[in-house]
Amino acid sequence: MLRQAALFSYSGPVALPLDRVVQDGPLASFSAHNVCEGFHALYSLAAYREDTHCRKLAESSIAAICELWRPGRGWDLARMQREYGVSLVDKDENFVRTLPRAIGPLVKFYRTTGYGPALDLAIELKELLLRDHFLEDGAYDIALQGTHGHSIACNLSSLAKLAELTADALLVERVRAFYDHGMWELRDAVGWVVEKTGPSCIQRPDMGEINSTGDLVETALILGRWGLPQYFEDAERMLRCHLLPAQLRDTGFVAEPPER
Repeated sequence: MLRQAALFSYSGPVALPLDRVVQDGPLASFSAHNVCEGFHALYSLAAYREDTHCRKLAESSIAAICELWRPGRGWDLARMQREYGVSLVDKDENFVRTLPRAIGPLVKFYRTTGYGPALDLAIELKELLLRDHFLEDGAYDIALQGTHGHSIACNLSSLAKLAELTADALLVERVRAFYDHGMWELRDAVGWVVEKTGPSCIQRPDMGEINSTGDLVETALILGRWGLPQYFEDAERMLRCHLLPAQLRDTGFVAEPPER
């Protein structure tokens, strides 16, 4: 699909983040993967700038999701196309890489506004994740969690935020199980997380995403606040050895590593 001058916008025919398939074309392409970032932006503007327009936009988006998406059925693709002229581009993706990424900002939005449907949707998504994707053994399995490292880390931090909000000890243990076991299939000691696993990892084994490290730090801090202080040590190591050094802009003093 062409994504020329892709526009991340809630101004289309339905309150969802939409892209243009072609430059200057209509807002007609929807990826559930992008809902997370949209809610992060709207939450921040509503919380720190008291932007009532963004708050109403987030509420409208939550209402649209609850109307167009249902557990078990998924998205009502026919209705989205018929009534709004919108097509879903990530319908065949692993569920972890799509809508559940938004649990974290939904929790933040609820904390700020008290808007009940945000929490209801977050809990509904959580139940599906625990049932089908993040199991009690905490193991990593491509078939269960997919191949996208950041989506996996994002889901983990999202579940941790929800566990902290709802004081859900069982959910904390599920988060801890994957953090201690499955996540180590994707990360290293300083919190670097591979971008993609599976065959694509063979092609780009050194490519990661710094936002994945941020999600791990966030998760570790929540686990530490839950009374597990060893996770504070992990958060500090990731911060000192990865996140802060990654902010350097002048790297001229760093010697180039030898070719592998």
